[in-house]
Amino acid sequence: MSRPSNGNNLRICLTGGWFSSDNVGDNAILTGIQDSFPPESHFTAFSSSPSHVQAKHGIAAVAPKKNPLDLYASLRGADALLFTGGTPFYDELPHMAYFAGLTAAARVHRVPVIVFGIALRTLSSGPCRGLARFICNSACYAAAREERSRRLMGELVGQQEKVRLLPDPAIRMTPIDIQQAESELAALGLPQGRRRAAVCLRDFTAPASFRAAHYSKTYDTSDIVQMIQAVADMCVKAVAQHEAEIVFFPMNTKAPDDDREPARQVGMAVKDLEVRQHLHIAEKQYGPREMKGLLGRMDAVLGVRFHSLVLSSSMGVPAYAIDYAPKTSAIMEFFGRGQYVQPLSAFEGRNLIETFNGILADPSVHREELARRLREIHATYNAELASILEVIQRKKACRRRGSAS
Repeated sequence: MSRPSNGNNLRICLTGGWFSSDNVGDNAILTGIQDSFPPESHFTAFSSSPSHVQAKHGIAAVAPKKNPLDLYASLRGADALLFTGGTPFYDELPHMAYFAGLTAAARVHRVPVIVFGIALRTLSSGPCRGLARFICNSACYAAAREERSRRLMGELVGQQEKVRLLPDPAIRMTPIDIQQAESELAALGLPQGRRRAAVCLRDFTAPASFRAAHYSKTYDTSDIVQMIQAVADMCVKAVAQHEAEIVFFPMNTKAPDDDREPARQVGMAVKDLEVRQHLHIAEKQYGPREMKGLLGRMDAVLGVRFHSLVLSSSMGVPAYAIDYAPKTSAIMEFFGRGQYVQPLSAFEGRNLIETFNGILADPSVHREELARRLREIHATYNAELASILEVIQRKKACRRRGSAS
C-alpha cells in the first residue's frame, strides 16, 4: 500500500510508546506510524534509550531526563506531537504529569497534539484522570484504536463525538515477504504442506513494579498452571487430529517479560515424545515486520499477546485469544472475532481445545470473514489518516503565516 506524499517534510515528535524495548508490539506501532506518514517525514522519539531507538528504527531520539533542553527544542520545532502507545495513560502521577507538561509546552508553541489511536485503561486515580482529560481535550485530533477505548475516552473528555476511531497502526505496517517468512520457518524446522498454528504466550510472573505499567491485574498461580496445561492439551490434539506443526513465537525475549518461558512450560507439559517433535519454540527476538510476515503464514494463531492478535488478524489469519486484559476482548470484537475469546481468570480448557481445533479444521471460512472486515478497517484507517495529515498541514501553514507576520 503506497503512502501519502504531499511534498512537505513533516517533523513529528512521538511519545507514549515503550520505544526503548525490543517488544514486538510497541515496535510494530512505531513502525506502522512510520509506514503511514509521507516518506519524507522526520520523526523524533522521546525515549529513555535514544541509541537503541536510532539503531532499531533509524530515527532521531531524545532522552527526556538526560537531555530536557534537546527535548524542548525538538518539540518547539515540531509540526505535531503524537501520543501513541498501546496504553500510554495509566495511574502513575509522575508519568502523567510529564505527559501533561509536554502537552502544555506544545500548546504554547502552537504545535498540534494528536492522540494517535491508543487504548485507554479505566483510570482510578483522580489526578491521573484529570491529566489524561487535559491531554485529550488539548488534542486537535483524539482517537482510540477500538470501540471500548473510544467509549472510555469519550466519557473522559465529556465529548463522545470528539473521539475518533483509528485502528492500530500495526495493521498498516508492511511485513516481510513470503519468501523471507518461509525461509525463517524452514530454519525453525517447519515443513511445508502441513497445518501450521502459532502460539504467542506471556509470562505473568513479573514483579509488581513491572505489572503496574504492563498488566491490568495480577493472576493466581492456579490460573497460569491451568492455562499452560490447556495449551499443552490443545497442541496434542492439533498434532493428532490435523498433523499440525505448532510454533511458539516470542513477542518479547527479555526478563521479566520473556515469552519463551511459558512456551517451555507448555513443552514440558506435553508428555508424548512424538507430539513434541512437532512443537517448535523460536528463540530469536523477531522484529515487527518479521513477526507479521511469519504469523501471516499460519493457519491459526492462539494469542495471549495483544499484538499477536493484531498482526495475525491483519494478515487475514484467524486468531483465538486468551483475555488477560480488557484490551484483548476489545480488539477481538473490533476484528469481528468476539466469540473466539475466553478470560484467563475463568479459564475453560475444553473450550480452547475444541474451538481452536475447529478453526484449524477449516481456516478458509474464517479467512473469508476476516477479509471482509479488513476491507472496512483499512478504509477507516486511510480516511482518518488523511484527516490527521490535513490537520497537521493546516496548523503548519497557520504557524508559518504567524511567523511571517
